[in-house]
Amino acid sequence: MTNQFGKQSLFLDMDTDFSFRDTPVMAGSGNIEGSFLDARTYAGVWRLDLKDVLFDVSEIDRMTSEAEAKGEEFVVNQEVLDKYGKMLTLPDEFTLNIDLKRIEGMLANPPEIDWGMSKEELEALSDEEFQALHDRIFEKYGLNKHPNAMQHYWFEGSWTFTLPIKVNTANNRTISVNDVNEAGIGLESVTVTPFEIHINEVYLNHDKADYFPVVLDAQGKYIDAAGSDAAFLPVADHDISRITVYLCDYLEYMDELKGLKYEDGFRELLEKRAVYKKEVVLE
Repeated sequence: MTNQFGKQSLFLDMDTDFSFRDTPVMAGSGNIEGSFLDARTYAGVWRLDLKDVLFDVSEIDRMTSEAEAKGEEFVVNQEVLDKYGKMLTLPDEFTLNIDLKRIEGMLANPPEIDWGMSKEELEALSDEEFQALHDRIFEKYGLNKHPNAMQHYWFEGSWTFTLPIKVNTANNRTISVNDVNEAGIGLESVTVTPFEIHINEVYLNHDKADYFPVVLDAQGKYIDAAGSDAAFLPVADHDISRITVYLCDYLEYMDELKGLKYEDGFRELLEKRAVYKKEVVLE
């Protein structure tokens, strides 16, 4: 089944250990995104944000464990993170060890649940009666477990990988734009790597969460985000000699425009509805 962004998604349950860290760290969300080439072959990308990997909280973990051993509560807030967390330096070369314990996905057509009564009978139940029925059904079908055969398919590991990694920024470049409209909305820069584009928006006196960026490639083709952050866009299968960046009202985009992103005329809609537009030449 596709995820909320319309992509075929798999989840990797795994542990990751980077050689430049003293302790293992969970890197990324475990979600990979791609597509099935055939019934049993999936090609996708696992994207890691190294900011999470480079932030070392081992001292905070130690303090938390000491507090728990004494029966005390240790609250980790931003002040604690700022004081005891530290940023590590990314080495030019390092090793990533992966222990992949399970691969799982969501069933597109899950089996139907037999509630043992009609829709009308279900609606006639009191809250207490429905909750009791709900708990019995969940236990019967194993829905209180993860993963379960009613919702998921999965493959148990484990599999281990040792990956030697060499940092390569030779082909990365940033194009300065520094363009803001009268409303204080605009584009500061676009960073291009061999794998993705990162757009850096500007919102003067505006909340970034109130807007949504949309990017079309040189052929007018919609570029879907690499994950949950719409500012990071994969370049595979796109002509990125130039791109057009549109910034839209968030609610308007989600309610009225998002469902049309693969339809003819989407560009014309953006031209009319976006609060900001900028074409950027990347090559």
